Amino acid sequence: MTIVAGIDLGLHGAITAINAEERRILWIEDMPTLEVVVGRKTRRSIDVHRLLNLLQSLSDTGCVLAVVEQPGYRPGQMGAGTVGQGFGMILMGCFAVDPAVRTEVVSASGWKASLKIPAAKAAAVKRAVALFPASAHLFYGPKNGPLDGRAESALLGLFGAQRYLGIRSAA
Repeated sequence: MTIVAGIDLGLHGAITAINAEERRILWIEDMPTLEVVVGRKTRRSIDVHRLLNLLQSLSDTGCVLAVVEQPGYRPGQMGAGTVGQGFGMILMGCFAVDPAVRTEVVSASGWKASLKIPAAKAAAVKRAVALFPASAHLFYGPKNGPLDGRAESALLGLFGAQRYLGIRSAA
């Protein structure tokens, strides 16, 4: 069994571990966050301790590849610093927890084109449901709202298995 992780950045992102040969989700977790007070405002931030625990879980399951989506920045974009900080935490965490796990950074446009997914978030959920039908329930919240971070993390793992390991799933 070859285990690959997909990591979708951001506060609404997720981390997914898949069995690449069987195209089966082993586990999926929303990006761990916590509330922090900044001045008079409360904001969400990535919970570094819980993130490291999740990355350790990947290592413990025998993960051989982690695929992380590279953040895209636009001039004047609000929150770019927070996204960049999260990206740095994830990369550092991957290397710190287990340097033997290969970590690849991919652009959103590159991996989405490879899996024939339009840029719209809803399209990622639809494609994930099609490619992981046994796990379709994981891509929707309690009120049936789409969870695109989960969908994209699962699809990132599948992309990584195909692109970097040459694994074409049996499913």
